[in-house]
Amino acid sequence: MKPWLASGLLMSGSALLLRLHVTVKLRAIMELDSACSSEQLACHYKYRSISSLPSHLDSILRLYTYSVAMAGSVESFLKLCCLFCLVATSSGQLSPAFYSRTCPTLQTIVSLTMRTTVLLDPRMGASLLRLFFHDCFVNGCDASVLLDDTATFTGEKNAGPNANSLRGFDVIDTIKTAVELLCPGTVSCADILALAARDGVALLGGPSWQVPLGRRDATPASQIAAIRNLLPPVSNLSQLIVAFAAHGLSARDMTALCGAHTIVQAPITWPRSTSRPPTPSTTRTTETSSPNGVSSTRIRSSSTMERWTRWCGSTAPTPELSRPTSRRPW
Repeated sequence: MKPWLASGLLMSGSALLLRLHVTVKLRAIMELDSACSSEQLACHYKYRSISSLPSHLDSILRLYTYSVAMAGSVESFLKLCCLFCLVATSSGQLSPAFYSRTCPTLQTIVSLTMRTTVLLDPRMGASLLRLFFHDCFVNGCDASVLLDDTATFTGEKNAGPNANSLRGFDVIDTIKTAVELLCPGTVSCADILALAARDGVALLGGPSWQVPLGRRDATPASQIAAIRNLLPPVSNLSQLIVAFAAHGLSARDMTALCGAHTIVQAPITWPRSTSRPPTPSTTRTTETSSPNGVSSTRIRSSSTMERWTRWCGSTAPTPELSRPTSRRPW
């Protein structure tokens, strides 16, 4: 295991917290004293949300709590509650510019590495998209899928849906190693995986987008959670809709995410269902008159794109094709 994975939680979150303007926060505490007094339970609940803070920062907060308790000051304790609220809020904000000061070369490193990777192995762009999807679908986008099994937990890597099928771990290792040379202890693996997946899609001819950054890496992983959340490829439509809805995703979101698998090379390892009657005729297929699927190409054909747009009910104009299409082997 890489040393930056063995250490678990990276220091990006704690570095941000320790750079908070203490004076401003203390003034805010004084102003919010009365409000926090009436919402003690809410403050306590928000404190629970930062229970995974780095050990040294958590120790500081606990030490301060102990000193307040010894002083017997209820007022000070309530002010401390408000401080916890402010810290929790500050640590939970994601932004594309999260590393603009601490690691301004991050996206350049990811982009250059991904360009080389996809040039040598075009299929890797699809593999990283799948790796990112399998990470996010199990307890959120926290890079838990990258963790190896330890004596204290059995991770997600060897869960049924992931074992011997997920690829791209070495690419994330390469990017992380390069980032650590320039920005040690700053960027989380979760953010690197999100950026790599985005660049992989763009390099294969798909869209690009801004990635909110500032995620924190998980320290444990759960094979059971992976098995429960990652549905098998034989799942029916109803099962897929329910599973995606559990993660706050609509049927339209599900269609877009499942459609991303059209850039993936998928081996068929399960038997064909015997409950479905065989195709009565192959004439339409041999005459190439059967409906087009979503082609596994860098740019979909115009006819396929039009069908896809109509089926999704989209009113967006069909983008112009800048180069001819050709089916790729991945």
